[in-house]
Amino acid sequence: PIDSECIGGKCICKPGTTGYNCELPVTDGPPNVPLTGSGGAVGNNPNSAAVNCINGGKCLNGGTCSMNGTHCYCAGGFTGERCEKAEPCTALNCQEPMVCQLNKCVCPENKICTACSAQPCRNGGVCTDLSNGEYTCSCTSGWTGRTCTKDVDECALDPNICGNGICKNEEGSYKCYCTPGFTGKHCDSDVDECLSHPCQNGATCNNKLFFFKYGKHRILRQINAYECVCQPGYTGINCEIDINECDSNPCTKGSTCNDMINNFTCSCIPGMTGRFCENDIDDCISAPCQHGGHCIDELGGFHCDCANTGYEGQLCELNIDECESQPCQNGAACIDDINDYRCKCYPGYMGKNCEIHINECESNPCLYNGNCLERSNITLYALSQTMDLPEFFSRQFSYENASGYECVCVPGIMGKNCEININECETNPCGKHGTCNDGIGTYTCDCDPGFEDRHCETNIDECDRYQPCGAHGTCIDEINDYTCDCDANYGGKNCSVPLIGCLSAPCQNGGNCKPYLVNETEHLFNCTCQHGFQGDICEKTTTISMVVSSLITVKTQREEGYDINLQFKTTLPNGVLAFGTSIGHNEPVSYILELINGRLNLHSSLLNKWEGVFIGSKLNDSNWHKVFVAINTSHLVLSANDEQAIFPVGSYETANGSQPSFPLTYLGGTIPNLKSYLRHLPHRPSSFVGCMQDIVVNGKWIFPEEQGNEIDTNLTNIQAGCPRTEQCIPNPCHSNGACTDLWHTFSCTCQRPHFGHTCKYNITAATFGHENTTHSAVVVETNDSARRAIRSIL
Repeated sequence: PIDSECIGGKCICKPGTTGYNCELPVTDGPPNVPLTGSGGAVGNNPNSAAVNCINGGKCLNGGTCSMNGTHCYCAGGFTGERCEKAEPCTALNCQEPMVCQLNKCVCPENKICTACSAQPCRNGGVCTDLSNGEYTCSCTSGWTGRTCTKDVDECALDPNICGNGICKNEEGSYKCYCTPGFTGKHCDSDVDECLSHPCQNGATCNNKLFFFKYGKHRILRQINAYECVCQPGYTGINCEIDINECDSNPCTKGSTCNDMINNFTCSCIPGMTGRFCENDIDDCISAPCQHGGHCIDELGGFHCDCANTGYEGQLCELNIDECESQPCQNGAACIDDINDYRCKCYPGYMGKNCEIHINECESNPCLYNGNCLERSNITLYALSQTMDLPEFFSRQFSYENASGYECVCVPGIMGKNCEININECETNPCGKHGTCNDGIGTYTCDCDPGFEDRHCETNIDECDRYQPCGAHGTCIDEINDYTCDCDANYGGKNCSVPLIGCLSAPCQNGGNCKPYLVNETEHLFNCTCQHGFQGDICEKTTTISMVVSSLITVKTQREEGYDINLQFKTTLPNGVLAFGTSIGHNEPVSYILELINGRLNLHSSLLNKWEGVFIGSKLNDSNWHKVFVAINTSHLVLSANDEQAIFPVGSYETANGSQPSFPLTYLGGTIPNLKSYLRHLPHRPSSFVGCMQDIVVNGKWIFPEEQGNEIDTNLTNIQAGCPRTEQCIPNPCHSNGACTDLWHTFSCTCQRPHFGHTCKYNITAATFGHENTTHSAVVVETNDSARRAIRSIL
């Protein structure tokens, strides 16, 4: 038809039509249900008898009941009044590889099919192929039989399946119709009629119960009913009716009844009383007389006796004002009471009528002999203009402020009660040389020793006052003391003792002796030694003579850095003075101090200078020269005589934060592989030949007499003192040759034509060249071996 569309061999109907070929109009039906051809129909045909699908009926196989309940609208592939019939191929539901042909499922020739391929199991049953070529069906609930086509009658199998209802069997299922009061699929749930809260006015709702026998048991079950238990004063099925207690006319003597909830009251006419207005009223029962007045009942009335109540009036309702006579004195306010009065006294007054004046000065509140003045003394206010009184009395007198007292304090005292002694020491009148003692209105100063006068300002000049140093000393004043600067050979506190400590000339080797006195009785001395000597009496020589093979080894170490002092003299231009190393320690550092071409040179791994540091000149002049070296984490100090240089050191870090340390110090000679310790030296160091004295390494003095006696000092091939002979005096060089002092020997620089060790040989001038001249020269180049041979001959 024009109102449909054919898709896949089925008619898809337009809205408003239905039927196999969409040939039927839709009169009513469920919304949103597609009605299609090939099974989308109303029942078997539009002329079939109507069914009741609402009241007990059921549309099968996904069919839908019409809105008026008279027809089933079937899903595609089904027909019949209740959609119980499947179209042949639809009912077969052939599964691959089976196909439907002539209302049967057949296996195509080119396919392999099993027993279950024909879909023998109906109504949702699950087919399982067996090994013998047969099959078995697992039926869904409500169906049985070999192919699940036989309906199970659940109502017959279990008569009690619906509990409190009637069971009706249906194809593949069943349905329970519940008796009133029950619900649920099996009618086993009670309907609680109290859930709708039918009972009113606070009544209690009870779901009604009944009993029945089940075998030997008495079973309590609920029925379709409820019962309301009303609150007092209400009735009715739902307690909706208020009971009128006035219906019985309980009130008498013309009184009015007032209905209440579960109660009533009676409004009596005047003169009557009682719950039911049954009693005549006693006019005094209501106690009309106020404030303790006595009521006397009379016919038709009463009167009040107000005697001794403090009140008056018909009902004793008027208070008698006892303050009207103004009984309170000294400005006090009167407060009327019942049959009495009270006076509110100002501070400073007391008594029933505030007639008693309180004497605040009676307890002597003013301390330190202060004078107490009462504020309530009116005469003082008039004298404030002519007398020196506290500021308070310059005001206008009033009882409000008349309580209390004022204290007039003696000088040096202050405070409300003269309790504060003014501390005259607060201004520090005794200065920094005295202790202030505060008194009453005054102070005194206890002066420190050596000071005097009222404020301890004057330093006592003990020199001027006592002249203690006499004729042999100059007095120097100090705080509470003096010092005598004694003349030579006098000592003691007052320079009164001749010093005899140096009379025995104890200082040796030219040491300077200085006597002194201990405890005014013990004579002692100090020796100031000449260079080259040390000891209490300058008895130890510090001078050491060194040759090429000499070497001093010192083991010493301290945490606060490194320093070395010494004096030296030599005539040789080169030589190692000192070498320090920390070889074998965690931070290997080293330094070398040497004489190079008569200048002092310091080279160290701590310096960022390849050539090292130079200082001084012509230091090989055979005179003594003083040298000092100090090294710490930040700087290196080098001084020669009065010349000094300070240089920053490179990065130096240790695990424990200590400063550079040189546990081993070598003096004078060289050690094997010395150059390997300082790889950047541009030359090979040579041993020192000459003398050293006053050698101090890290505070340790080096004495030649202790050679071999101490484990931390080793002196090899040295000699105490500095014995030597001047090599060039007199001049050993002949023929005006120039002599060079080489400490233990000399060398001569000869003038031509002289030669030899002492220039005592000469070469006869030869004549050759042009005109027998004697001024020509012949230059002969020789190698080292030839030069050594010539020297041996000469």
